Amino acid sequence: KPAKLNTSSFVTIDLTALDLKTPLPSGYPDNFAKDWKIKATIEGESVSANFVIWKVPTVSLKPLTGAVGFPIRFNASASRGTSSVSPITSFEWDFGDGSEPVVTQVAYATYTYTAAGNYTLTLKATDTSGLTGFGTFTIRVGSSVGAVGSIISQRFIDFRSFQRSLPTLAFERNLILEALGMDEQTFSNSLISLNESYKRALFLPQAERDQQLSIILGQLADVSVPSKISDSFSFNAEFVPDVDVANPEYVNALSGEQALSNVDAKNAIALWQQEHVELSFSAKVKSAEFAEGPEPLFSIVKISLSPLTQDVSDYYLIISMPGTILASGGTYTSQELAPGVLGFTISAERDIVLAVDTTEFSEFKAFASPKLSELQFIEDICGDDICDAASGEDSSSCSLDCGRKIPGAAIFITILLSLLAAIVIFFIWRHYARDYKKRLFKSKRDHDSIMSFVEKGLVLKLPPESIKQKLRKAGWAEEQINYAIDEAIRVPEEKAGARESLGGKELSGEKPKKGLFSFGSKKKE
Repeated sequence: KPAKLNTSSFVTIDLTALDLKTPLPSGYPDNFAKDWKIKATIEGESVSANFVIWKVPTVSLKPLTGAVGFPIRFNASASRGTSSVSPITSFEWDFGDGSEPVVTQVAYATYTYTAAGNYTLTLKATDTSGLTGFGTFTIRVGSSVGAVGSIISQRFIDFRSFQRSLPTLAFERNLILEALGMDEQTFSNSLISLNESYKRALFLPQAERDQQLSIILGQLADVSVPSKISDSFSFNAEFVPDVDVANPEYVNALSGEQALSNVDAKNAIALWQQEHVELSFSAKVKSAEFAEGPEPLFSIVKISLSPLTQDVSDYYLIISMPGTILASGGTYTSQELAPGVLGFTISAERDIVLAVDTTEFSEFKAFASPKLSELQFIEDICGDDICDAASGEDSSSCSLDCGRKIPGAAIFITILLSLLAAIVIFFIWRHYARDYKKRLFKSKRDHDSIMSFVEKGLVLKLPPESIKQKLRKAGWAEEQINYAIDEAIRVPEEKAGARESLGGKELSGEKPKKGLFSFGSKKKE
């Protein structure tokens, strides 16, 4: 059995071996910074703590190979701050060979390793918000001949794999090549040329060979290709009808109408969308998979339009989004209505596909609407049991919904009926009380017998519980005992109250009364 640790001082327990993991929340990576709670339970005892995980800068680095004695130009330009408004401002490089870390304000650093081997390079990136992210990378350093040959061979393998992974859709394919700054034919020619230069350098004298290999290494650093293109993250949601999202002014801007734009129009838009079209949303992040890690390029978002009725023809789709649209997957009739707000005129389209530079998918909003003049507005009806303050209903304009005025005759009748009901209930209760006493005791003799015992006990100042125990032993039922004790306490008190109200004086039994009151009944002042 594990030993228990009892201490009043702070103790640090290494939980590394537990390898604690938890699934990412819905909406990651845009909804990652949030409140978390960790709870540990050991032998039935629990302790918990709240903490916050902040999204930190992501760090990327290339190349990961080099040659002994040749400068390696490291490139971390693919690293990203926590947001578009918090770029990275400084990099700290620890090259892993025992040298002092170097800090730069740019994403590049040049370093020369003096011995072959594998080195762990640690790179820290800090953005304008003060948050720091870091990454560790294994740098393989070999002889100049072996390193150059290995790098060129791997470039050929990665390039062929990359070409196979490119999407078939032309607009996505072109956007990927544009984001990478790559032309397939030019890249292929460059790689073939470097390979030919490498082969020729192998037959040169050592000094000249090393110089040529150094040049080729520098050129290879600029001829980098991902091993494949992948969807590193996906997101799915539905745009439900929402009056807070619907904006009649945008509909007017698209239609050219000057129709009334108010709360009723918002409700009518939401109702029309609910009855006529379903809007679903899907998104995926396109990333380039380098040996150093994935590099997000852009996101593909798709809004699917599913008609719910046969009469859905021309209408408008309004999308509110963060980020910038890089390209579209079709020819659409669209108009920018405001910064970050785009309106589409929908005829026969069933999908709107866009490439954007954001992963904040939970910030996307959308609604659908025809011209406002084609909407069916719900009329405000007085008498529908809904007091609609937004439409001007109040107690004076619509007393049916917002408070009816009750006539005086109705008030009088209501009070009279209440009094009659009270009287009837009183007589029923009195009759039930008498009948209840008859059902409890077989005869008046039984009643008087138990009452005499209870009253004597109260005069002797016996506790009520003691009296109950004696009666139970004598064979009396619990209900009979409770009734007798209640009557012995209640009836004298009522009589005393009646005498005081008539101005009378107690002629006898003063001591028994005092004994009775001492058991909990308050004496009337």
